[in-house]
Parts: sequence; structure tokens; C-alpha cells
Amino acid sequence: MNASANGGRKPVSDQYELYLKDESRFSGKAEEIAFPVDAAQVENALRYMTASKTPLTVQGARTGIAGAATPARGGILSMIKMDSITQLSVDDEDRFYVTVDPGVPLSELTHCLTRKNFDTRGWDAGSKDALARLKRAPAQFFPPDPTETTAALGGLFACNAQGLSAYRYGGMAEHVQSVTLALPDGRSWKIVRGEHLFDANGVTLPDGRRLNVNPIRARPICRCPVPREKMDLLDLIAGSEGMLGIVTNLTLRLAPAPLVRWGILFFFSELSQALAFSQTVVAERGDSASVEAVEFFDRASLDLVEELKTNTTQLRVVPEISSGHQAAVYVQLSARNSDIMEETLLSLLDTFAAHGGNENDAWAAEGEDEMQKFKMFRHAVPEAANARIDDICRNCPGVHKMSTDFTTPLDRLEEAAVMYRSGMEESGVSGAVFGHAAIGRLHVNLFPETLGQVEEAQALIDAWARNAIAMGGRLADENGVGKIKRNLLRYMPEEELQAARAVKNFFDPDGLLNPDNMFPDNMFPDNMFPPGMS
Repeated sequence: MNASANGGRKPVSDQYELYLKDESRFSGKAEEIAFPVDAAQVENALRYMTASKTPLTVQGARTGIAGAATPARGGILSMIKMDSITQLSVDDEDRFYVTVDPGVPLSELTHCLTRKNFDTRGWDAGSKDALARLKRAPAQFFPPDPTETTAALGGLFACNAQGLSAYRYGGMAEHVQSVTLALPDGRSWKIVRGEHLFDANGVTLPDGRRLNVNPIRARPICRCPVPREKMDLLDLIAGSEGMLGIVTNLTLRLAPAPLVRWGILFFFSELSQALAFSQTVVAERGDSASVEAVEFFDRASLDLVEELKTNTTQLRVVPEISSGHQAAVYVQLSARNSDIMEETLLSLLDTFAAHGGNENDAWAAEGEDEMQKFKMFRHAVPEAANARIDDICRNCPGVHKMSTDFTTPLDRLEEAAVMYRSGMEESGVSGAVFGHAAIGRLHVNLFPETLGQVEEAQALIDAWARNAIAMGGRLADENGVGKIKRNLLRYMPEEELQAARAVKNFFDPDGLLNPDNMFPDNMFPDNMFPPGMS
């Protein structure tokens, strides 16, 4: 890492101790840290890394839950000072694009778009003209909606975050038009969507070289840099968790904001009713209002919300949840006008009644201000789960957050939910189940209270992984692999692992970038597994 006034190396003293952790609650180690302020300093840091063979872990806002931003050794490169929105553009079809540094928080971009107001210092004339057009145009927004809005946009791309509205809008990568990628040797590429597609033997790269690798045809079991035929190089970099290079800017594609948006939270007395309702909503979505999200919460998740309300003033706007409710489903809708929305709501209430629901057990909110309470509700579940783990860690150091993000076919969703709940009851390890019912992805957060229960929790996760694959599902499908979940790659077919290793070896043959992420083989030392993960 090149020493300079702003981006130079600093020893990791107590002042920087928080950079040894991320939201996974797993703690790592490092000797040095640097805070680059521009792409040139990132490139210098990479040249130093390669010349000195010093491993380097890249960090954004450290909101990930798989330990990808937790350093294993060597140095840390924190991107939080690269936090400017640098450019705005519009094409001939009135589509707007915004270029950002990797350290810009999602919340800052949302704030600027909502108010149509940006810090334009350093903007060129074209960007200022585009801003004038933006102010006259219908409201624009950036569709990805992960739970943690403080996350940095570069980090969201690095793990290809999805979030609440993934059913409607897909993941982060689908809304990225281009990135600048700094490579381990200090050079940089501009990668533009559509310009570098994998053929049957690999892909031609921005510098004219070829990455020769055999792409696979199906989606891999675990999300990692596995190329597929006709895949865009941009989508290979997305989700690679900083192991192939460092993104120094991103150009994001915006979309017109929905004119009308509603959220409805339905409560059920039976878990099976909630899951059957979820699948019916997806199957009968029709041509009325668009379903943006269908989120499921089990009783343990509802208890977490009630638990957090006692210490969180803002959350008290959420009404008390009845003890008779065993599950809840949140449905988010958007429409062209209020008439369409009202018709859809009436239809949803009929569907709710057909699945054992009572109109008095549904909460509805219209508009962004009213819907904020539902966003707080959704965020409260993982936040309360983190608080629970923090309490446990104080009593039992060595315990860390353990969670899954397996995806199963929709027609096996109830089977998966029952599998998770029965496994926890039989093992005695407590936990909560919630997540994206519309796409078959339920998250399980486990709360082991002893090191022995950490081992039991890992055995549960392994058993669930095998069963999910047997159902035709996928593992580590949203939150990434990082260090916490890298042993799940043992379930990947050898063909997929070989393709991923070939990509990693091409970009970073010395294994210096984000060491110990993902690959559970001899490329990295075995003793870097967290407790219970070997």
C-alpha cells in the first residue's frame, strides 16, 4: 500500500479495531490499514500488495454477514473515503444513469434521488444538464432494496446484494451498467455491460487477452465466480466478494419510481396458512398491481421484533403483535394508479380470508412515509438477531452469527420451513426463519449459546444444505460466501469449483486479494476457519 498523505498505511491499533469485524460478528486480524481517496491510490495499494506479497482485504461499510470484509491477515483497504457521486447522464430514450464511487452509501443515493438534489462540485457540463432534465422528469429511483441501507454501493456490487424487492427487480448487478475494476497488478479495466460475453471457451477481456475457461450451463449451487455461457463479464465480477479486483467506480441504471406503492402485513394463526398464502399471491399476481415483495416471518421472528421494541423508540410505532399469531407475510405492491391498487387490495383480502385470515389481522400502509414502519419492521428482525448474538458473545466468546440463505423451489417452500423449525427444536439450538417467500429463499438465523451448540448448529446447516440440494435448491444464494460459509462449497460439483478456481487463479494467482474468502481447499490455510467451520 503506497504511503501518501491520505491513503497511506497506518498500523491497526485500538483506533482501528472496529475494522477487524463486520456484521457477521466474526473477528479477524490485520497489521495495516489504508483509506484511499481516489482510484490512483487504490492502484498504488494493489501494486504494493503484489510486489510485497502482502495480502489485502477490501472493505466497504462492513455490513455483510458472511465475513467477507473481515481481514484474515496482512492489510485492509477501506473504501469509505471514496464517497462521491461523480456523474449523471441520460440517454436518447430518457434513461438516467448515475456514476458513483464505491464508498457511497445506498441511503445517500436514495436521499439525493428523492430530493433531486446532488452535490455537483466537480461535475462536468453534461452531468449538470442531465440533472436539469432529471428535475423535470418523473421521479427516478435505484431499484435494489437490501435491508441495510447504510451499505456501500461498491460492497453491494461485490456481494451482488438483492434484498426485499428482488422478486420484482432482481439483484444489484442487473442495475449496473459499467464498472472500473482495478486489478492486482495495478492496472484498471472499464467493463461495460454487453461488451464482454462468455462463449463456449471463455471470454475476451478489455485489454484484449482471453480468459480461457470452460463455462458451465446451469446456475451454480453456491454463488461464487463461476462463469456460464453467454454470461456478461460484469456479472462474473458482481458477487466475487473483492477476490478478482477492486471496483473504483460504478455506473448505475436508474428507473422511474412507482406512482403508487402500498405495503400490507398479514398475520396468521398457522405457519402452513402463511406459506400457502405466499405461494397463492405469487401464482395469482395477474396483470393488476405489480408484486414487488412477499416476505415471510415465523413466530420467532415476530418475537425478535417485540423484543427489540422495548429498547428502540422508533420501532414503537409498530403495533403490538398478538401472541396468537404464529407467522406473518408482508406483501409490497406498486401500481400505475390508486384504482388499480384498490382493486388488487380487495383481491388480496379475499385471498387472505381463503387462507384462514381475518381482515382485522392485516395492517396496510400507503406511500413511503407510512411504509417506513414496515421497513423498520423488516430491518428489526436481523437487527434483533444481531443483538441476541452480541449478548451471547459477551457470555461466551467464540460464538458467532450463523445463518443460511438457501433457495428452494417454491413448491418445496413449506417443506423447507418445517425442516428448519423441526431441526432447531430437535437440536435445542434456537433461531428465527424469515425471508423472500416469493423467490423461495428463507433465511435462518441461529443463536448458539455455547461452543458446543456452535458445532450442533453447523451440523444442522450441513444437513439442511444436503436436503436443499436434493430439493433442487441452491446454497449461499444472497448474502455471499465469505469466510463464514465457505465450507458450503464442498457441496459444489467439481466442474463448478474448477471453473471458479480457474477464474481466481487468472486474476489473482498469488491469492492475495481478500484471502480466505470462499475456497475451502489448500489454496488457503485450514486454521482460518471460524469455530465450527473446519
